[in-house]
Amino acid sequence: MHYSLSREEFSEVFEKGKRASCGRITLMYTRDNAGSFKFGVAVRKKTAPCVRNKIKRRLRSILLPVFKTAGLGLRLVVSAPPDSDEADFAGLKETVEKALKSAGLT
Repeated sequence: MHYSLSREEFSEVFEKGKRASCGRITLMYTRDNAGSFKFGVAVRKKTAPCVRNKIKRRLRSILLPVFKTAGLGLRLVVSAPPDSDEADFAGLKETVEKALKSAGLT
């Protein structure tokens, strides 16, 4: 199942999407009529590649269950700071869940 955003979709969500934050995690999201759920993860390029990939893997594993329960027609970008790798998985998951709840997405 394909869940990742294309470059154009990513840019559109980043520029035109609604925003919600919790802690240092920021969500940007838009609704669409395509009826699919897609998401992407944004981490600054200044971050070391191994750290950036670790953060992306963690956020994907947190978001995939949301993928199964989220309403269709949602495009989501999660922006995380470089120091997100220092947070334990449970803390990161709790922060993302709070941000999703504050945005009304869960």
